[in-house]
Amino acid sequence: MSIVNTRVKVPNLRFIEFTGSWEELKLGDLTSKMQSGLSRKLSSVDIGMPVIRSNNIQDQNIDISDLSYWYVNDPQGANTSNYILHKEDLLVNFINSLTQIGKFAIYSNDTGRDTIYTTNLMRLRFNNRALSRYVYYYFSLKKYDDYIDSITKPAVNQASFTTVDFKNFIISVPSTEEQDKITAFLYVIDSKIAILKQKIDLLKKYKKGVMQAIFTQAIRFKDKNGKDYHAWQEKKLGDFSDVSKLAGYEFTKHIVYSDTGTLIGLRGLNIKNNRLNLDEIMYIDKSDLSKLSRSKLYTSDLMFTYVGTIGEVALIPENDKFYLAPNVARIRVDNNIALPEFINQYFLRPEFKKIVDKYVATSSQPALSMTNIRKFSLNVPALDEQQKIVDFLTSIDGKINLEESKLEQAKNFKKALLQQMFV
Repeated sequence: MSIVNTRVKVPNLRFIEFTGSWEELKLGDLTSKMQSGLSRKLSSVDIGMPVIRSNNIQDQNIDISDLSYWYVNDPQGANTSNYILHKEDLLVNFINSLTQIGKFAIYSNDTGRDTIYTTNLMRLRFNNRALSRYVYYYFSLKKYDDYIDSITKPAVNQASFTTVDFKNFIISVPSTEEQDKITAFLYVIDSKIAILKQKIDLLKKYKKGVMQAIFTQAIRFKDKNGKDYHAWQEKKLGDFSDVSKLAGYEFTKHIVYSDTGTLIGLRGLNIKNNRLNLDEIMYIDKSDLSKLSRSKLYTSDLMFTYVGTIGEVALIPENDKFYLAPNVARIRVDNNIALPEFINQYFLRPEFKKIVDKYVATSSQPALSMTNIRKFSLNVPALDEQQKIVDFLTSIDGKINLEESKLEQAKNFKKALLQQMFV
């Protein structure tokens, strides 16, 4: 075992019963096994042993909803016993895309059977100086991401890093007793995060179910007298909406982007998960706005992505802040026929994707023309019934948003604790 640094190192936040300095050790000094998995042809049918693949590692957990299976009597004679996972083995993606390289998860024996892993995953098993869960949480630190970036070798198809380089990652290590206390505390927070995720998933499934019932008219709302509204009418989107995109001339001649300002040019990348995403924005305050009146966006204008990732939607929340930019269409609904909030919910239906797919032109990347967007066929109820549908569905959205806000707070709290509890 090699101690890298003997300087006194202690975290900013520590349980009071522990004292003394932490040691800085190489990852290789903490592991009893660091081994890549098997590379063989797999099956989607349960004909043998479950296999954990790189795509099963999701959000620092192992998702077993989409397992592959190993041919137990493989003619190539692989000794699978050497690759059977043990509970608390730590799996790391070391051959994958740049966005997935370094992703990790703890194996918790969720399959209930002997399970192996594929060759682009590395299995870590630890000696008596480190707890697997402690290293798992340590890998959540930014210094881990930075180190993975520094040792990763990009390639055309897949990036990778070597075991030799990975073993040199430096980890600050207290006693195993303190490690256990830290991981137990963080596990409680993780459990709360998991409960919030489960609640959000259940709410989304519930909404999906009621949307299916509402838009197939298996459920109908009544008017104020308790009577049925009139039958829904099939209409083309273009019959009651103005559908437009940013014209090439407007974009090239009159829009000037900058990193600061107050007026935002909404691009396709700003519509994600069916809401506005303003993480990466460009301002257009220095543009000739007098020539961009057609591109100015107003409250309740509906945004619809039509290039690349098609069908993401979002409503404009306020006036005098947003203008239309490339790769997203503006749909302005005639409020005498339809509510924009109703059309927004209509577009969120999984079944609506089938309507969209009929009109998608495929070349180097999928795309929709404005003409084809106007051809979308929708069943439209009376305005009063639309309003009741909107009120009902947005009340569910409100509950989902509330739980997502709680989840984000919990994640931020955990992130802050990680920064304070480790060195």
